[in-house]
Amino acid sequence: MHLCETLEKDFHTNYLLGLRGFTDDQKKLDVFSLNYDSVIETFCEQNNIEYTDGFNLYWNPDSFNEGRGINLYKLHGSLYWFKTGKGKLIKIPLKNLSCDKEKMFYYTGEEISETIIYPATLRNLKRHLSHIFERSLNKSYFKMTS
Repeated sequence: MHLCETLEKDFHTNYLLGLRGFTDDQKKLDVFSLNYDSVIETFCEQNNIEYTDGFNLYWNPDSFNEGRGINLYKLHGSLYWFKTGKGKLIKIPLKNLSCDKEKMFYYTGEEISETIIYPATLRNLKRHLSHIFERSLNKSYFKMTS
């Protein structure tokens, strides 16, 4: 399947309906995903569940501490995360993407240089997401052994 077709694919999200029971007004649910796609984001949008993946528009790890709903940690990156020519990390919900164009531009006119599918080359992003994942695993382990 072509990348553009993958980006435009309608996702079936009914299998995620159980997540609604874990979100409340008091505490955010941490969800760790290895998927590049936007199935969880689509589910949240369809069900009016507030969420963050660390991007408001640009990479902002403080957004995990704001609001309520779901903190979505995409450990392997996303089809919607990009790096601009100036090195800024941005999230763009793409619709009607034309794959015939050699270059894509952000609405500010900045050239988008690469998709961040696996953030290994972006040390700060990878380090932040990995640290939160490790901390969450340790917290769960100590709850089980106490």
